[in-house]
Amino acid sequence: MGSAKHERMGALKECSVRVMDDSYEVKDVLKSIINDIGNGKILSCVKSSGNWIITLRNKDDADLLIETGIVINDSTCNVYGVSRSFLTVSLFGVPSYIDDDELSEKLLEFGCKLKGKWHHNTYPEFPNIENGIRYIRLELPTECKSLPYAMTLNGVHMRLKHNGQTRVCNLCLENDHIMRNCPKYVCRECNSQGHWEAKCPQVRCFKCNNLGHKSFNCPQAGDDNNDHHGNGDPATGRHISPPKHANVQHKDQPKDEAMDQLPQTKGSAIETNETKRSKTRIQRQLNG
Repeated sequence: MGSAKHERMGALKECSVRVMDDSYEVKDVLKSIINDIGNGKILSCVKSSGNWIITLRNKDDADLLIETGIVINDSTCNVYGVSRSFLTVSLFGVPSYIDDDELSEKLLEFGCKLKGKWHHNTYPEFPNIENGIRYIRLELPTECKSLPYAMTLNGVHMRLKHNGQTRVCNLCLENDHIMRNCPKYVCRECNSQGHWEAKCPQVRCFKCNNLGHKSFNCPQAGDDNNDHHGNGDPATGRHISPPKHANVQHKDQPKDEAMDQLPQTKGSAIETNETKRSKTRIQRQLNG
């Protein structure tokens, strides 16, 4: 007896949907649903915890409302399942040469269950030209709270968005790590799992010629700052750059020749501070 009752309650739950906005009047909600599926198909409409919970007589009508949503007072309203987490997922930046089936296959790899077909948005001024936005209704995998913020297909990076979205790994959809730290990530250098390219044990650094890291992670990168041509500071090991204008007068160099080496300003009588300082240094040496 208890088992039969449990099965009946489960069946009613499968036939129930949620409208997540209790600001609508009950008459408006019921009129909208009746216009979509017909009269005599609603068992109950209950206001609960900020939602309208509507139980229908059959599951097909519930699935139809979840897939298409309803229009209440000229406003489109999403309808959600009570026991399932159906979402409207939008993709941005989708070129027209990417087929809907390719997008579906990518979402199926995540374990999603697709409901209905893809919808293509167009420009309001040009209703026959797509704007690269597509959306579809789907159910997330069990124990999965979100899809990643983006996905790549055929070299095209597309933004992915849905309600309640959080940061997750692009490969396994877990929320405790990012893709390059995912155990499922395959290194493109050695085709092994457990590390990413920059930490690959088989990659070779062109700076130190050692294995296990790339040049931007080289532990000897700091040595490049040392001077190897006699211009290093022996105390600090730092490179000493020559002055921008080596305007020191050489021995036996005439004064006029030394002054001629100074940078000249063309078309202007205004001397730069650097020129003034250089002249002052030379004048002091000549007078010294």
